[in-house]
Amino acid sequence: TAGYLASNGTVLSGPSLSNDGSYRRTLRSGSAAADAGTTNGLTALTGPYLNATADIGAHESSFVAGPTPPNAATNLNKGVGYASLTVAVALASNGNIVEAYPGVHGGVDFSLKTNITVRARDFELFGNQTNTVIGGRVQFQFGSRNVVRGFTIRQSATPAVEFRSNGATNTIRNCDIRYSNSSAAVYVYQKSASGNRILSNRIVDSSPGFGTQFMGVYVNAAAGTVISNNVIAQMYQYAIYLNRVRESRIGKNMLRTNGSSSYA
Repeated sequence: TAGYLASNGTVLSGPSLSNDGSYRRTLRSGSAAADAGTTNGLTALTGPYLNATADIGAHESSFVAGPTPPNAATNLNKGVGYASLTVAVALASNGNIVEAYPGVHGGVDFSLKTNITVRARDFELFGNQTNTVIGGRVQFQFGSRNVVRGFTIRQSATPAVEFRSNGATNTIRNCDIRYSNSSAAVYVYQKSASGNRILSNRIVDSSPGFGTQFMGVYVNAAAGTVISNNVIAQMYQYAIYLNRVRESRIGKNMLRTNGSSSYA
């Protein structure tokens, strides 16, 4: 409740508090609490607020700031919320489920992780991929049986999703992968990246016009990769490119408006 503290600790009404956008509360010009006490070193206000040092009555040092920022993700096993999805994954224990809330999140790295599921809350509830975004790379390496499900993934530098060395049976599924670069949207690389699964995703070059990236999915020297039920569209060259692969399974993908459907 908006208020300021009198010397006896009573919360008084009417200071006309305003949120400055960073989860702090400051006084608007004309507030009843202005000049009602000492400053105790509070910083000067700028913009639409008082053009002087903030003054909220007696005991400014006891004033409690506004609410803390909302959680970006929650570890459902630990019951702990985190302000960053990246941190939530980094601190997850093997076997945990991390659920992300709508918004734009940073990339995630599953290095040395096992059997962690990262899922978008919107997708779990409504089948909606548009409001929960990973704006960076998803990387699987030195870990196994990890799952990412239900996100929009946007990336324009490195590949959006990478399965690399010593990463086995990891899965990316039900994601809308939008990528703009001259490489590959999904990259499966090295012999030790085995049994990884790319399932039921929409993989689209988001460049203007026909597209500039060469490949939707590039599998290089990896074994046992499963590529199934994906829509892959608008690649400049190949929808799926296989190089020296072993025992991979590819089926039921819809390939649209690509330079070439596939190359093995």
